[in-house]
Amino acid sequence: SGLKLVEFPCGRFTFSEKADGTYDVRPLPDKGIFRLYKIGEEELKYVWSANQDTTMTETAVVPAGSSFSKVNTGKETDRVYIINQNDVKFRKFFWMQLPEKSKDSVYAEYLANCLKDPRNATTPMSDVGESDGSPMDQNSLMRQLIASFAQGDNPESSE
Repeated sequence: SGLKLVEFPCGRFTFSEKADGTYDVRPLPDKGIFRLYKIGEEELKYVWSANQDTTMTETAVVPAGSSFSKVNTGKETDRVYIINQNDVKFRKFFWMQLPEKSKDSVYAEYLANCLKDPRNATTPMSDVGESDGSPMDQNSLMRQLIASFAQGDNPESSE
C-alpha cells in the first residue's frame, strides 16, 4: 500500500454543489482515521477507515496538484478541511478530531506540503498513537514536519 506519510483522527462529510458554486456540506456520524500514502514517485492516495468498523473504508488516488486547506465556514471554531483539485473537480471534506485542536494546523500544513511536493515527502507523521499506545507530543510533530521538508542533509538527525 506504500509509505504511510500522515495519519490522524478525523470524520468525513457528504456534500453537494449549489447553483452559486458553494457547497452544502453535511457531516457523517462515523469517526475514523485519515491516512495518506505515497504509492509512487509522485503519486499519493488517501484511505479513510472507521474506528469501529474496519470494513468501512474510503480510498482514492489524490490527483496531482491537489491542495489541503481549512474551509471558511463562518465559524472560527469549526475544524473543517478540504482536499481539492479544481481541474478534475476532486473534493473531499474532513473534520479534524485531534484531541488537541492546536495540532490541526500542524497536520494541515504537513499534509498540504505532502500534496504540494510528493517527491520529497518521506517522513511519516501520526497522531493515532505510537508503538507504546501514547500519542506523539507537539515537539515530536514539529521535528517530523521540519525534518521531512528540510533541504539537504540534516545534521541533527539521529537515524
